[in-house]
Amino acid sequence: ADGERLLREAAVQGWDLTFSMPKDVSVLHAVGGRETRQKLDGAFNRAFALTMEKFEQHLLFVRIGSGRREAEREAVPGSGVVGIRYEHSYSREGDPQLHYHAMISSVVQDPDGDLRRMWVRSPGELKGTLGYWHEAFLREEVSREFPGLEWEPVAENGTAHLTQFPASLRDSTSTRSRNIKEAVATWEKASGRKANSAVKQMVTLQTRPRKPAV
Repeated sequence: ADGERLLREAAVQGWDLTFSMPKDVSVLHAVGGRETRQKLDGAFNRAFALTMEKFEQHLLFVRIGSGRREAEREAVPGSGVVGIRYEHSYSREGDPQLHYHAMISSVVQDPDGDLRRMWVRSPGELKGTLGYWHEAFLREEVSREFPGLEWEPVAENGTAHLTQFPASLRDSTSTRSRNIKEAVATWEKASGRKANSAVKQMVTLQTRPRKPAV
């Protein structure tokens, strides 16, 4: 199959996978010296590579077969993820927030080496799983570079903070989080209801500032 044609015909031509560092790690990267930043950059790169490797091993599939409906076709392992990654050091509010976007193509290879569209059962599940894996690998790699650092218990969303960083420091450099919490509180007061995850997601999108022109 022709990869360019597959991309043109694909309903989803690619995926924007975002990997964000814990706030205190981002602050450490922002204020640390050259050696500290180099060590953290190395940890980030290794964590990303390990995440994508596990992605190919466990979550990358394509559909094969002649069935007209997607459910009638067999899901088999795929390989050959291609994409581009770019990094940001700060949030839209100007706070330290090291994160990167990995734009990956939806066209990959099947076991025979032919090009096919990637099959994803649930985009949300895919991104959530990759996020959990990346956080775990990142903690391992950061701890390898800085043996003296310790982590708080892992939260339900898979993230953990460094015990050496006080919560007040995280809060003072988390303008976006404060704005979202205030907006959610305003919604709850106006509606008389408790905000669920869908409402919080809506508020997050509605209050997102535009990126500055460059």
